[in-house]
Amino acid sequence: MWRVLVLVGNLQALLHFIYYDVIPDVEEELAGLEATIMTQHLLVAADRYGIERLKSLCETRLCGNIDIDTVASSLALAEQHGCIQLKSACLEFIGLPENLEGVIQTDGFKNLKKNYPDVIDELLKSVARVTYVSYGPGIEGDANRKCVKLTK
Repeated sequence: MWRVLVLVGNLQALLHFIYYDVIPDVEEELAGLEATIMTQHLLVAADRYGIERLKSLCETRLCGNIDIDTVASSLALAEQHGCIQLKSACLEFIGLPENLEGVIQTDGFKNLKKNYPDVIDELLKSVARVTYVSYGPGIEGDANRKCVKLTK
């Protein structure tokens, strides 16, 4: 039943955008997770029907609503639909040490590992870059500090 409501809601949102050139504010009607899921579905529809402006608006909205529970599914979505901005924002979010452990425990991350191994490789590189930037290069004369800078 919930899935039918999402599909109907997405159809209404798609039609609303086509007629009025704005995305309806789903955050007022739905809770955070449900609003994110609806926006993800709307992005898929926009990509499927070639509505680039709607796709871009959905991508921007998803970038602003990243959290531990939705980041893996948003990252998979970004990979599937060529959303560079969203992919970058997700990798940056996951790469933060305070987020990484929580994200790894989600079902979405398990799905990401199984279906998108190349994204996991990018994630590892991203985490390594964030770690390098956070700790910075070793200070001259400081033998206890060892950082390895990744090269492309």
